[in-house]
Parts: sequence; structure tokens; C-alpha cells
Amino acid sequence: MSSYKHQLKVASFDLTTAGTISIPAILRGMQQAAHEHASVLGVGYHQLKQQNIFWVLHAITLEIKKLPTMDETCIIETWPRCLDKLLTSRDFTISNGTEDYVKATSQWLMVNSETKRLVRPAPHLTNMPFEPDHKAIPESIEQPETFNYSSPCEIRKVRYSDLDINRHVNNTRYVEWLLDTLHDQMPTSIPIKKITLHYLSEFTEGEDAAIHCRTNNESDIKMALIHTNGKAGLLAHLHFRP
Repeated sequence: MSSYKHQLKVASFDLTTAGTISIPAILRGMQQAAHEHASVLGVGYHQLKQQNIFWVLHAITLEIKKLPTMDETCIIETWPRCLDKLLTSRDFTISNGTEDYVKATSQWLMVNSETKRLVRPAPHLTNMPFEPDHKAIPESIEQPETFNYSSPCEIRKVRYSDLDINRHVNNTRYVEWLLDTLHDQMPTSIPIKKITLHYLSEFTEGEDAAIHCRTNNESDIKMALIHTNGKAGLLAHLHFRP
């Protein structure tokens, strides 16, 4: 099965104040679709757990044309696109069946749960139905770019509820943090048309995450989550509609 379809009905608890589904909820839906498809392909959480391996999201870009509203039912379609050394690419579309609302491309790593070392994915993906010419987004994910981290906008402490099954902060929770901080910096809600996220190192329970912002212009903001030792945990680039 080269592609997989997951039905997403927009729930009331996933809405923003604008009445549309939140970006973290979109990411959760795509993550669930990827989980289900990986399980069908024999490389899902439960299968890899037997080998002490788990998937980690490394980077993702979303292009947002439209956000669905409450009770709207959408289709998340996903497929494995290619393998490049340690990175496995997976693409997504979210549509109402005829019109694409969101397009995304992502990169994933395999990690050994005991040693925390990266695992070469090729031996585990010998029968993966990659579609290298089927691209949701034509361009590759942009490379992460650092900036001056001298004055954080906010400090967030990692709490128990932030953690996922692998005992590090869930990737969707980072985005909630960024959007909270962004709202404090830009109280007027401006729709996001594109967001790129690079997950560079994990945050664990009890850590402090310093959230930094750099505004290039009103439609272009870069953000970062930084560990207390100065190491970047996440770098984000957000583009807004004019």
C-alpha cells in the first residue's frame, strides 16, 4: 500500500479562537496517519519496539491554504517518499476530497531506545513502497538557520503532561508553546501560510526551554527553543499571510 488515507473530523476541542482547527491538531492528525500507515507496512511502533527502535520526527514543512472548521471531515493522505541515508521522507495532503487544504513533507529518523543512537533505516525498509516522484511540496525542506539567542521571550518548564510515550516532549507540544509565545508578541491573529520545524534535540521532564523570536518582517518570523546549555532543541520558521 503506497499511500494511506486517514479520516479526520474536526472536533470542537481542536478549534482555535478563529473557529478553525489548530496547527497542533493538524500535526497530531498527520502523526496518527503516519503511525497507522507504518503499522500496515510492518514498521510501526509495536513492530519496531520489539527491536528497541522508535521513529523520531526530524523536520517538517506545512503549506496551509485553508484550515477546516468544526465538524468538517477531511482526508489525510500520506505516503513514504524516499530514503536518504539516515532520513526517511514522508509526505502528506489534507483535503476535503476535491480541494487540498494543507500539504506537508517530513523527515524521520530511527533511534535505538536503549542507546539513543541513530539506526540505519535501510535494512528495516527493504519492502517500503517509496514514491520519489510523488511530492506534496516540490521544494525540499529548508535548512535550519540559527540566530542570536540573547534575550528569550519566555521560559517554559517541561512538565509531566508535555511528555509522550518515549518520555520526551511530544513534537506537537513544542508548536503549542511557540504559538502561545507568538500570541503574546503578536496579539492580532494573522493566519500562518507556511511553517517549517526542525527538531534537533529532545527536552525531558524538569528542563527549562527558552523561547526566542526574531522578526524579519510582519510576515516572516523565526523562533527557537533553547536548552539551558545553549544547545538548540527546535528551530522554526513561520510565514504569515499579508
